Amino acid sequence: MTELPGSNLGPCIGKVAAAESDKSSKPVCAGVQGRIFGFGPVFVAASVWTLLLSLCHLAAGQGFYDAYRSGGGRDGRPTTLDSGAMLKFLSHAPEDLCSNSANFAANRWLARYCGGGGGGGGLEERLVHAGLLNGHRICQMMFKNERWNCTFQHQFLNTGYPQASFVWAITVSKAVEELVMACRRGQPGLECRCFSRRAGSGGGSGRGGRSRRSPADVAAEPSRSAAELRSLDPQTIGEKYGKPAIPTCDDNLSLASRRVRKFFGDNRRAAIEQAGFRELLNFHNRRVGHLVARKSQTQICNCLGISGSCTKRFCIRGLTRSSGHIERNLHDLFQRSVFVRPPPTSPVSEPTSPTSSRRRVDRRDRRRGRSGSRRRRGGRRRRQLRLLNFDLGTGRSHRVKKRLLAYSVEPPNFCESSWTNGFHGVSGRTCNNSLASNERGSCAHLCCGWNRFDRLYLSHSAWCNCSMLYNPIRVHCERCVKVKEMHRCR
Repeated sequence: MTELPGSNLGPCIGKVAAAESDKSSKPVCAGVQGRIFGFGPVFVAASVWTLLLSLCHLAAGQGFYDAYRSGGGRDGRPTTLDSGAMLKFLSHAPEDLCSNSANFAANRWLARYCGGGGGGGGLEERLVHAGLLNGHRICQMMFKNERWNCTFQHQFLNTGYPQASFVWAITVSKAVEELVMACRRGQPGLECRCFSRRAGSGGGSGRGGRSRRSPADVAAEPSRSAAELRSLDPQTIGEKYGKPAIPTCDDNLSLASRRVRKFFGDNRRAAIEQAGFRELLNFHNRRVGHLVARKSQTQICNCLGISGSCTKRFCIRGLTRSSGHIERNLHDLFQRSVFVRPPPTSPVSEPTSPTSSRRRVDRRDRRRGRSGSRRRRGGRRRRQLRLLNFDLGTGRSHRVKKRLLAYSVEPPNFCESSWTNGFHGVSGRTCNNSLASNERGSCAHLCCGWNRFDRLYLSHSAWCNCSMLYNPIRVHCERCVKVKEMHRCR
Protein backbone atom coordinates (compact mmCIF):
# COMPACT_ATOMS: atom_id res chain seq x y z
CA MET A 1 0.00 0.00 0.00
CA THR A 2 1.42 3.38 -1.08
CA GLU A 3 1.82 6.04 1.57
CA LEU A 4 0.41 9.54 0.93
CA PRO A 5 2.78 12.42 1.61
CA GLY A 6 1.23 14.84 4.05
CA SER A 7 2.46 17.88 2.11
CA ASN A 8 0.32 16.99 -0.96
CA LEU A 9 -2.96 16.63 0.90
CA GLY A 10 -3.44 20.28 1.87
CA PRO A 11 -3.93 21.73 -1.67
CA CYS A 12 -6.05 18.78 -2.64
CA ILE A 13 -8.40 19.23 0.32
CA GLY A 14 -8.82 22.88 -0.60
CA LYS A 15 -9.72 21.95 -4.18
CA VAL A 16 -12.20 19.34 -2.96
CA ALA A 17 -13.90 21.98 -0.79
CA ALA A 18 -14.08 24.37 -3.73
CA ALA A 19 -15.55 21.65 -5.90
CA GLU A 20 -18.23 20.94 -3.31
CA SER A 21 -19.32 24.58 -3.41
CA ASP A 22 -19.58 24.47 -7.20
CA LYS A 23 -21.94 21.60 -8.08
CA SER A 24 -21.33 21.95 -11.81
CA SER A 25 -17.58 21.60 -11.60
CA LYS A 26 -15.88 18.28 -12.20
CA PRO A 27 -14.25 16.38 -9.34
CA VAL A 28 -10.63 17.25 -8.82
CA CYS A 29 -7.89 15.17 -7.23
CA ALA A 30 -9.99 12.08 -7.88
CA GLY A 31 -6.99 9.78 -7.62
CA VAL A 32 -6.00 11.20 -4.27
CA GLN A 33 -9.60 11.00 -3.03
CA GLY A 34 -9.72 7.33 -4.01
CA ARG A 35 -6.57 6.69 -2.05
CA ILE A 36 -7.91 8.58 0.97
CA PHE A 37 -11.24 6.77 1.04
CA GLY A 38 -9.42 3.46 0.49
CA PHE A 39 -8.05 3.82 4.01
CA GLY A 40 -11.55 4.03 5.48
CA PRO A 41 -12.08 0.31 6.24
CA VAL A 42 -8.62 0.13 7.81
CA PHE A 43 -9.34 3.09 10.09
CA VAL A 44 -12.74 1.66 11.09
CA ALA A 45 -11.28 -1.78 11.86
CA ALA A 46 -8.50 -0.26 13.96
CA SER A 47 -10.99 1.85 15.91
CA VAL A 48 -13.26 -1.12 16.58
CA TRP A 49 -10.30 -3.25 17.69
CA THR A 50 -9.11 -0.52 20.08
CA LEU A 51 -12.60 -0.19 21.53
CA LEU A 52 -12.86 -3.95 22.09
CA LEU A 53 -9.50 -4.03 23.85
CA SER A 54 -10.59 -1.20 26.13
CA LEU A 55 -13.84 -2.95 27.00
CA CYS A 56 -12.02 -6.21 27.73
CA HIS A 57 -9.58 -4.38 29.97
CA LEU A 58 -12.41 -2.73 31.90
CA ALA A 59 -14.30 -6.01 32.23
CA ALA A 60 -11.34 -7.98 33.51
CA GLY A 61 -10.15 -5.23 35.85
CA GLN A 62 -6.70 -4.19 36.89
CA GLY A 63 -6.16 -7.58 38.52
CA PHE A 64 -6.19 -9.17 35.07
CA TYR A 65 -3.39 -6.89 33.94
CA ASP A 66 -1.40 -7.60 37.07
CA ALA A 67 -1.84 -11.33 36.57
CA TYR A 68 -0.74 -11.08 32.94
CA ARG A 69 2.28 -8.99 33.92
CA SER A 70 3.27 -11.51 36.61
CA GLY A 71 3.29 -14.46 34.26
CA GLY A 72 -0.10 -14.80 32.58
CA GLY A 73 -0.59 -16.45 29.25
CA ARG A 74 -1.77 -14.97 26.00
CA ASP A 75 -5.29 -16.15 26.73
CA GLY A 76 -5.47 -13.64 29.58
CA ARG A 77 -5.37 -16.20 32.38
CA PRO A 78 -2.62 -16.21 34.98
CA THR A 79 -0.09 -18.97 34.51
CA THR A 80 -0.67 -20.21 38.05
CA LEU A 81 -2.75 -19.10 41.01
CA ASP A 82 -1.58 -15.52 41.59
CA SER A 83 -0.92 -14.07 45.04
CA GLY A 84 -4.01 -11.85 45.02
CA ALA A 85 -6.35 -14.77 44.43
CA MET A 86 -4.42 -16.88 46.93
CA LEU A 87 -4.94 -14.30 49.67
CA LYS A 88 -8.67 -14.23 48.92
CA PHE A 89 -8.80 -18.00 49.33
CA LEU A 90 -6.90 -17.81 52.63
CA SER A 91 -9.03 -15.01 54.11
CA HIS A 92 -12.55 -16.10 53.08
CA ALA A 93 -14.54 -19.23 53.79
CA PRO A 94 -15.82 -21.14 50.73
CA GLU A 95 -19.40 -20.02 51.38
CA ASP A 96 -18.40 -16.35 51.81
CA LEU A 97 -15.88 -15.85 49.02
CA CYS A 98 -18.32 -15.73 46.13
CA SER A 99 -21.18 -14.02 47.97
CA ASN A 100 -19.49 -10.63 47.49
CA SER A 101 -18.93 -9.72 43.86
CA ALA A 102 -16.08 -7.39 44.85
CA ASN A 103 -13.95 -10.43 45.69
CA PHE A 104 -13.91 -11.81 42.15
CA ALA A 105 -14.84 -8.88 39.91
CA ALA A 106 -11.22 -7.78 39.37
CA ASN A 107 -9.56 -11.20 39.22
CA ARG A 108 -10.00 -13.63 36.35
CA TRP A 109 -8.96 -16.62 38.46
CA LEU A 110 -11.55 -15.93 41.16
CA ALA A 111 -14.20 -15.16 38.56
CA ARG A 112 -13.66 -18.59 37.03
CA TYR A 113 -13.81 -20.21 40.49
CA CYS A 114 -17.00 -18.42 41.48
CA GLY A 115 -18.63 -18.92 38.11
CA GLY A 116 -19.93 -15.37 37.97
CA GLY A 117 -21.16 -15.49 41.56
CA GLY A 118 -22.92 -18.82 41.23
CA GLY A 119 -21.73 -20.44 44.44
CA GLY A 120 -18.02 -21.14 44.67
CA GLY A 121 -16.85 -23.67 42.13
CA GLY A 122 -17.32 -27.41 42.05
CA LEU A 123 -16.93 -29.94 44.82
CA GLU A 124 -13.21 -30.47 44.21
CA GLU A 125 -12.50 -26.74 44.23
CA ARG A 126 -14.41 -26.22 47.47
CA LEU A 127 -12.51 -29.05 49.16
CA VAL A 128 -9.18 -27.62 48.00
CA HIS A 129 -10.28 -24.21 49.27
CA ALA A 130 -11.10 -25.72 52.68
CA GLY A 131 -7.66 -27.32 52.73
CA LEU A 132 -6.00 -23.98 52.01
CA LEU A 133 -7.85 -22.40 54.93
CA ASN A 134 -6.81 -25.25 57.20
CA GLY A 135 -3.18 -24.89 56.15
CA HIS A 136 -3.22 -21.16 56.85
CA ARG A 137 -4.81 -21.71 60.27
CA ILE A 138 -2.16 -24.28 61.20
CA CYS A 139 0.56 -21.92 59.98
CA GLN A 140 -0.75 -19.24 62.33
CA MET A 141 -0.75 -21.70 65.22
CA MET A 142 2.82 -22.79 64.51
CA PHE A 143 4.17 -19.22 64.33
CA LYS A 144 1.98 -17.56 66.97
CA ASN A 145 5.01 -16.86 69.21
CA GLU A 146 7.25 -15.62 66.38
CA ARG A 147 7.68 -12.10 65.05
CA TRP A 148 6.10 -13.24 61.82
CA ASN A 149 2.86 -14.95 62.82
CA CYS A 150 1.70 -16.02 59.35
CA THR A 151 -0.39 -12.89 58.71
CA PHE A 152 0.42 -11.08 55.50
CA GLN A 153 -0.80 -9.29 52.40
CA HIS A 154 -0.71 -10.75 48.91
CA GLN A 155 2.66 -9.13 48.08
CA PHE A 156 4.32 -11.32 50.69
CA LEU A 157 3.76 -14.53 48.73
CA ASN A 158 6.04 -13.31 45.93
CA THR A 159 8.87 -11.94 48.08
CA GLY A 160 10.97 -15.11 47.97
CA TYR A 161 11.31 -15.26 51.78
CA PRO A 162 11.55 -18.70 53.42
CA GLN A 163 8.32 -17.90 55.27
CA ALA A 164 6.54 -17.43 51.94
CA SER A 165 7.92 -20.77 50.78
CA PHE A 166 6.49 -22.39 53.90
CA VAL A 167 3.04 -20.89 53.22
CA TRP A 168 2.95 -22.31 49.69
CA ALA A 169 4.06 -25.74 50.89
CA ILE A 170 1.77 -26.18 53.88
CA THR A 171 -1.34 -24.93 52.09
CA VAL A 172 -0.74 -27.37 49.24
CA SER A 173 -0.12 -30.25 51.67
CA LYS A 174 -3.31 -29.54 53.57
CA ALA A 175 -5.29 -29.23 50.34
CA VAL A 176 -4.10 -32.71 49.34
CA GLU A 177 -5.00 -33.97 52.81
CA GLU A 178 -8.51 -32.49 52.56
CA LEU A 179 -9.17 -34.25 49.27
CA VAL A 180 -7.79 -37.53 50.62
CA MET A 181 -10.02 -37.34 53.70
CA ALA A 182 -13.07 -36.63 51.54
CA CYS A 183 -12.30 -39.62 49.33
CA ARG A 184 -11.80 -41.88 52.35
CA ARG A 185 -15.18 -41.03 53.86
CA GLY A 186 -16.85 -41.66 50.48
CA GLN A 187 -17.80 -38.10 49.55
CA PRO A 188 -20.45 -38.35 46.80
CA GLY A 189 -19.46 -36.75 43.52
CA LEU A 190 -15.68 -37.03 43.88
CA GLU A 191 -15.28 -40.27 41.91
CA CYS A 192 -12.28 -41.47 43.89
CA ARG A 193 -10.75 -44.78 42.96
CA CYS A 194 -8.62 -46.98 45.16
CA PHE A 195 -4.87 -46.78 44.96
CA SER A 196 -3.19 -50.17 44.50
CA ARG A 197 0.53 -50.42 45.03
CA ARG A 198 1.93 -53.38 43.12
CA ALA A 199 5.45 -54.64 42.85
CA GLY A 200 7.64 -52.28 40.87
CA SER A 201 4.98 -49.60 40.55
CA GLY A 202 4.07 -46.48 42.39
CA GLY A 203 1.38 -43.90 42.45
CA GLY A 204 3.46 -41.06 41.13
CA SER A 205 2.88 -38.82 38.17
CA GLY A 206 5.64 -40.32 36.05
CA ARG A 207 5.19 -42.09 32.73
CA GLY A 208 3.14 -45.24 32.80
CA GLY A 209 1.89 -44.47 36.31
CA ARG A 210 5.35 -45.04 37.80
CA SER A 211 7.05 -42.56 40.06
CA ARG A 212 10.78 -42.11 40.42
CA ARG A 213 11.19 -43.23 44.03
CA SER A 214 14.40 -43.55 45.93
CA PRO A 215 15.51 -46.94 47.35
CA ALA A 216 14.72 -45.65 50.84
CA ASP A 217 11.12 -44.94 49.84
CA VAL A 218 10.76 -48.38 48.26
CA ALA A 219 12.08 -50.03 51.43
CA ALA A 220 9.77 -47.95 53.62
CA GLU A 221 6.73 -48.84 51.49
CA PRO A 222 6.81 -52.60 50.82
CA SER A 223 4.63 -53.71 47.94
CA ARG A 224 1.69 -56.04 48.51
CA SER A 225 1.10 -59.37 46.89
CA ALA A 226 -1.69 -59.94 44.40
CA ALA A 227 -3.57 -62.15 46.88
CA GLU A 228 -3.46 -59.42 49.53
CA LEU A 229 -4.71 -56.85 47.05
CA ARG A 230 -7.61 -59.13 46.11
CA SER A 231 -8.46 -59.58 49.79
CA LEU A 232 -8.63 -55.80 50.21
CA ASP A 233 -10.91 -55.31 47.23
CA PRO A 234 -14.10 -53.49 48.38
CA GLN A 235 -16.34 -55.92 46.49
CA THR A 236 -14.70 -58.94 48.14
CA ILE A 237 -14.97 -57.34 51.59
CA GLY A 238 -18.59 -56.38 50.98
CA GLU A 239 -19.54 -59.94 50.06
CA LYS A 240 -17.97 -61.28 53.26
CA TYR A 241 -18.64 -58.53 55.81
CA GLY A 242 -21.60 -56.66 54.38
CA LYS A 243 -20.04 -53.39 53.11
CA PRO A 244 -18.20 -52.13 56.22
CA ALA A 245 -17.99 -48.37 56.78
CA ILE A 246 -14.21 -48.40 57.18
CA PRO A 247 -11.57 -47.60 54.54
CA THR A 248 -10.34 -50.73 52.81
CA CYS A 249 -7.85 -49.34 50.29
CA ASP A 250 -4.86 -47.03 50.43
CA ASP A 251 -5.32 -43.29 50.09
CA ASN A 252 -4.92 -42.24 46.48
CA LEU A 253 -2.55 -39.31 46.98
CA SER A 254 -1.64 -39.26 43.30
CA LEU A 255 -5.21 -38.47 42.32
CA ALA A 256 -5.51 -35.82 45.03
CA SER A 257 -2.21 -34.22 43.98
CA ARG A 258 -3.30 -34.04 40.35
CA ARG A 259 -6.49 -32.26 41.34
CA VAL A 260 -4.62 -29.79 43.53
CA ARG A 261 -2.12 -29.11 40.71
CA LYS A 262 -5.02 -28.41 38.39
CA PHE A 263 -6.48 -25.97 40.93
CA PHE A 264 -3.18 -24.07 41.20
CA GLY A 265 -2.48 -24.25 37.46
CA ASP A 266 0.71 -26.24 38.03
CA ASN A 267 -0.25 -28.60 35.21
CA ARG A 268 0.62 -25.85 32.69
CA ARG A 269 4.28 -26.77 32.86
CA ALA A 270 5.47 -25.03 29.69
CA ALA A 271 3.88 -21.74 30.77
CA ILE A 272 5.48 -21.99 34.22
CA GLU A 273 8.91 -22.36 32.64
CA GLN A 274 8.43 -19.18 30.62
CA ALA A 275 6.94 -17.17 33.51
CA GLY A 276 10.18 -16.33 35.33
CA PHE A 277 12.41 -17.34 38.20
CA ARG A 278 10.05 -16.23 40.96
CA GLU A 279 7.17 -18.22 39.52
CA LEU A 280 9.42 -21.27 39.19
CA LEU A 281 10.48 -20.82 42.83
CA ASN A 282 6.85 -20.84 44.00
CA PHE A 283 6.16 -23.87 41.82
CA HIS A 284 9.12 -25.67 43.39
CA ASN A 285 7.84 -25.02 46.93
CA ARG A 286 4.35 -26.16 46.02
CA ARG A 287 5.87 -29.36 44.67
CA VAL A 288 7.62 -29.80 48.03
CA GLY A 289 4.17 -29.67 49.63
CA HIS A 290 3.02 -32.55 47.44
CA LEU A 291 6.09 -34.61 48.30
CA VAL A 292 5.72 -33.95 52.03
CA ALA A 293 2.09 -35.08 51.92
CA ARG A 294 3.17 -38.32 50.27
CA LYS A 295 5.99 -38.81 52.76
CA SER A 296 3.70 -38.22 55.75
CA GLN A 297 1.56 -41.30 55.18
CA THR A 298 1.21 -43.74 58.07
CA GLN A 299 -0.35 -47.14 58.60
CA ILE A 300 -4.02 -46.97 59.61
CA CYS A 301 -5.61 -50.15 60.95
CA ASN A 302 -9.27 -50.97 61.68
CA CYS A 303 -10.91 -54.11 62.99
CA LEU A 304 -14.13 -55.91 62.11
CA GLY A 305 -15.82 -58.33 64.45
CA ILE A 306 -18.63 -58.96 66.88
CA SER A 307 -18.64 -57.16 70.25
CA GLY A 308 -15.30 -55.51 69.70
CA SER A 309 -13.45 -58.64 68.64
CA CYS A 310 -10.96 -58.25 65.82
CA THR A 311 -12.11 -60.96 63.44
CA LYS A 312 -10.62 -59.17 60.45
CA ARG A 313 -8.00 -56.44 60.62
CA PHE A 314 -7.68 -54.01 57.73
CA CYS A 315 -4.57 -51.85 57.43
CA ILE A 316 -4.11 -49.14 54.83
CA ARG A 317 -1.55 -46.43 54.19
CA GLY A 318 -2.88 -42.90 54.35
CA LEU A 319 -2.89 -39.51 56.02
CA THR A 320 -4.19 -38.76 59.51
CA ARG A 321 -4.89 -35.28 60.83
CA SER A 322 -4.08 -36.12 64.44
CA SER A 323 -0.59 -37.43 63.72
CA GLY A 324 0.83 -34.02 62.77
CA HIS A 325 3.33 -35.61 60.40
CA ILE A 326 2.82 -32.96 57.72
CA GLU A 327 3.40 -30.12 60.17
CA ARG A 328 6.54 -31.65 61.66
CA ASN A 329 8.04 -32.60 58.32
CA LEU A 330 7.43 -29.15 56.87
CA HIS A 331 8.80 -27.42 59.95
CA ASP A 332 11.99 -29.48 59.66
CA LEU A 333 12.27 -28.51 55.99
CA PHE A 334 11.68 -24.87 56.92
CA GLN A 335 14.61 -25.02 59.34
CA ARG A 336 16.77 -26.53 56.56
CA SER A 337 15.53 -24.37 53.68
CA VAL A 338 18.20 -23.51 51.13
CA PHE A 339 19.05 -20.18 49.55
CA VAL A 340 18.99 -20.07 45.76
CA ARG A 341 20.24 -17.41 43.41
CA PRO A 342 18.72 -16.96 39.95
CA PRO A 343 21.07 -17.67 37.04
CA PRO A 344 22.22 -14.61 35.08
CA THR A 345 20.17 -15.74 32.07
CA SER A 346 16.92 -15.74 34.06
CA PRO A 347 16.49 -12.54 36.11
CA VAL A 348 13.55 -12.30 38.46
CA SER A 349 11.68 -9.73 36.40
CA GLU A 350 12.12 -11.41 33.02
CA PRO A 351 11.06 -14.78 31.61
CA THR A 352 13.62 -17.54 31.63
CA SER A 353 15.16 -18.76 28.42
CA PRO A 354 15.92 -22.50 28.28
CA THR A 355 18.04 -22.13 25.13
CA SER A 356 21.40 -22.42 26.87
CA SER A 357 20.39 -25.44 28.93
CA ARG A 358 18.90 -27.02 25.81
CA ARG A 359 22.18 -26.61 23.97
CA ARG A 360 24.06 -28.25 26.84
CA VAL A 361 21.63 -31.17 26.75
CA ASP A 362 22.04 -31.50 22.97
CA ARG A 363 25.83 -31.52 23.22
CA ARG A 364 25.78 -34.13 25.97
CA ASP A 365 23.36 -36.32 24.03
CA ARG A 366 25.54 -36.11 20.93
CA ARG A 367 28.55 -37.21 22.96
CA ARG A 368 26.56 -40.20 24.20
CA GLY A 369 25.49 -41.06 20.66
CA ARG A 370 21.84 -40.22 21.06
CA SER A 371 19.62 -38.73 18.41
CA GLY A 372 16.53 -36.58 18.80
CA SER A 373 14.74 -39.39 20.59
CA ARG A 374 11.68 -39.39 22.74
CA ARG A 375 13.78 -40.20 25.77
CA ARG A 376 15.90 -37.09 25.32
CA ARG A 377 12.90 -34.83 24.84
CA GLY A 378 11.24 -36.17 27.99
CA GLY A 379 14.38 -35.69 30.03
CA ARG A 380 14.79 -32.16 28.74
CA ARG A 381 11.27 -31.28 29.80
CA ARG A 382 11.94 -32.43 33.35
CA ARG A 383 15.16 -30.42 33.49
CA GLN A 384 13.40 -27.22 32.47
CA LEU A 385 11.08 -27.43 35.49
CA ARG A 386 13.89 -27.95 37.99
CA LEU A 387 14.94 -24.97 40.04
CA LEU A 388 18.54 -23.90 39.46
CA ASN A 389 20.89 -22.20 41.89
CA PHE A 390 23.72 -20.07 40.52
CA ASP A 391 27.03 -20.37 42.36
CA LEU A 392 28.98 -17.11 42.29
CA GLY A 393 32.23 -18.89 43.12
CA THR A 394 32.23 -21.35 40.25
CA GLY A 395 29.95 -19.41 37.91
CA ARG A 396 27.84 -22.50 37.28
CA SER A 397 24.27 -23.48 38.07
CA HIS A 398 23.21 -26.68 39.77
CA ARG A 399 19.85 -28.18 40.55
CA VAL A 400 18.10 -27.67 43.84
CA LYS A 401 16.90 -30.86 45.49
CA LYS A 402 13.19 -31.15 44.91
CA ARG A 403 12.56 -32.26 48.52
CA LEU A 404 13.96 -29.06 50.05
CA LEU A 405 12.23 -25.73 50.55
CA ALA A 406 13.99 -22.91 48.72
CA TYR A 407 14.05 -19.14 49.06
CA SER A 408 15.76 -16.39 47.09
CA VAL A 409 15.73 -13.42 49.52
CA GLU A 410 17.12 -13.33 53.03
CA PRO A 411 14.25 -12.58 55.44
CA PRO A 412 14.21 -9.40 57.55
CA ASN A 413 13.70 -9.38 61.32
CA PHE A 414 9.99 -8.51 60.83
CA CYS A 415 10.17 -5.90 63.62
CA GLU A 416 8.77 -3.11 61.46
CA SER A 417 5.91 -3.33 59.01
CA SER A 418 6.50 -3.18 55.28
CA TRP A 419 3.66 -2.45 52.89
CA THR A 420 5.88 -3.18 49.90
CA ASN A 421 6.64 -6.71 51.08
CA GLY A 422 3.27 -7.29 52.71
CA PHE A 423 4.02 -8.02 56.39
CA HIS A 424 2.73 -6.14 59.44
CA GLY A 425 5.56 -6.10 61.96
CA VAL A 426 5.15 -6.64 65.72
CA SER A 427 3.33 -3.46 66.70
CA GLY A 428 0.26 -4.28 68.81
CA ARG A 429 1.24 -7.91 69.46
CA THR A 430 0.76 -9.23 73.01
CA CYS A 431 3.72 -10.89 74.74
CA ASN A 432 4.56 -12.67 77.99
CA ASN A 433 6.93 -10.73 80.20
CA SER A 434 7.35 -13.62 82.65
CA LEU A 435 9.34 -15.68 80.14
CA ALA A 436 13.09 -15.53 79.71
CA SER A 437 14.44 -13.25 77.02
CA ASN A 438 15.56 -16.14 74.81
CA GLU A 439 12.21 -17.97 74.90
CA ARG A 440 9.64 -17.78 72.15
CA GLY A 441 6.78 -15.43 72.96
CA SER A 442 8.73 -13.40 75.51
CA CYS A 443 8.54 -9.64 75.28
CA ALA A 444 12.28 -9.32 74.70
CA HIS A 445 12.18 -11.69 71.75
CA LEU A 446 8.82 -10.82 70.26
CA CYS A 447 9.11 -7.03 70.62
CA CYS A 448 12.71 -6.91 69.33
CA GLY A 449 14.36 -5.95 72.63
CA TRP A 450 13.65 -4.79 76.16
CA ASN A 451 11.70 -1.60 76.83
CA ARG A 452 9.92 -1.91 73.49
CA PHE A 453 6.58 -2.87 75.00
CA ASP A 454 3.89 -1.19 77.07
CA ARG A 455 2.11 -2.43 80.17
CA LEU A 456 -1.65 -2.44 80.10
CA TYR A 457 -3.98 -3.00 83.03
CA LEU A 458 -7.39 -4.38 82.22
CA SER A 459 -10.04 -4.47 84.93
CA HIS A 460 -13.20 -6.52 84.85
CA SER A 461 -15.81 -7.53 87.42
CA ALA A 462 -16.66 -11.13 88.22
CA TRP A 463 -18.51 -13.14 90.86
CA CYS A 464 -16.35 -14.14 93.84
CA ASN A 465 -16.47 -15.26 97.49
CA CYS A 466 -19.47 -17.47 96.93
CA SER A 467 -20.90 -19.32 99.93
CA MET A 468 -23.82 -21.57 100.75
CA LEU A 469 -26.45 -20.11 103.10
CA TYR A 470 -29.25 -21.96 104.87
CA ASN A 471 -32.75 -21.09 105.98
CA PRO A 472 -33.57 -20.44 103.25
CA ILE A 473 -31.04 -22.38 101.19
CA ARG A 474 -29.32 -20.06 98.78
CA VAL A 475 -25.95 -19.14 97.31
CA HIS A 476 -24.49 -15.77 98.18
CA CYS A 477 -21.75 -14.23 96.00
CA GLU A 478 -19.99 -10.92 95.85
CA ARG A 479 -18.84 -8.83 92.90
CA CYS A 480 -15.09 -8.40 92.73
CA VAL A 481 -12.98 -6.27 90.43
CA LYS A 482 -9.99 -8.11 89.03
CA VAL A 483 -7.07 -6.38 87.37
CA LYS A 484 -5.03 -8.20 84.75
CA GLU A 485 -1.63 -7.02 83.58
CA MET A 486 -0.89 -7.33 79.86
CA HIS A 487 2.10 -6.43 77.74
CA ARG A 488 1.88 -5.19 74.19
CA CYS A 489 4.62 -4.39 71.70
CA ARG A 490 4.97 -0.78 70.66
